[in-house]
Amino acid sequence: MKQNVCVAFIALILILSTGCKKDLSLTLSGGEEFIDSTNLENIVPEAATSLMNYFRLNSDLMESGLNSIDLTLVGTLDFTPGVLGDAVEFNGDGDHLKFQPTNSTHFTFVAWINLYGPAPGATTQYLLESRAFRIHDRGARRLQFELLATDGSVARWKTSAAETFPYNEWTFIAVTVDLTTPYPADQTTMTKLYMNGIPCTVTLETSVTALARDNTTALGAIGNTMAQNRPTNGAFDEIGIFNTLLTDAQILAIYNAQKP
Repeated sequence: MKQNVCVAFIALILILSTGCKKDLSLTLSGGEEFIDSTNLENIVPEAATSLMNYFRLNSDLMESGLNSIDLTLVGTLDFTPGVLGDAVEFNGDGDHLKFQPTNSTHFTFVAWINLYGPAPGATTQYLLESRAFRIHDRGARRLQFELLATDGSVARWKTSAAETFPYNEWTFIAVTVDLTTPYPADQTTMTKLYMNGIPCTVTLETSVTALARDNTTALGAIGNTMAQNRPTNGAFDEIGIFNTLLTDAQILAIYNAQKP
């Protein structure tokens, strides 16, 4: 793999420890200010204070969110050309990143993904997993999000069979999750899934019968399961986690500002 990805989970809040935020603007030689229009904090400035984790992944693992929790590499880190600059790449051999999640009642996860195909020896490949959440490719190129409860029950939302993402092509995905208690009797609307800025038709397969697990008692994984048995065969770029529910318009704005 080459050197150079979380959607606040209870908040899948990922961040690499750098202790400082990256500059959002640059003063040019003529004195005018250049604003990076592809930076999440500039695309949705009204939500900038809720951007807890932001990984641009341009040949390094620096983050520019509001937290400073360590992100740990397992295996070999490779980088590849991404949507904006570089992207972190996993080739299905088990390499992945570990992070310390935190808890939140509502959050939004956004990222660009480029899956190369099924992971070797597995029909399902996990994009992200923590004790309370999972995001994965269901095996038919369908996005799925799962919420894990303290009593062992699992709520499972998935996109329709008609809404699949391609292999070997960058796709923008977003997940919004509202865990305001008490959970509604009909949990269909607790989670929304998006592809390329558009809300997907989502089916709720099962519901939880208790509150979500504590997300802070174990390290989560990006690019694999926590048990390291469902690796991702593909790349991640521009990963952001907001400690708020972004609107349809905000998610579409991110896609339009960053799309190739």
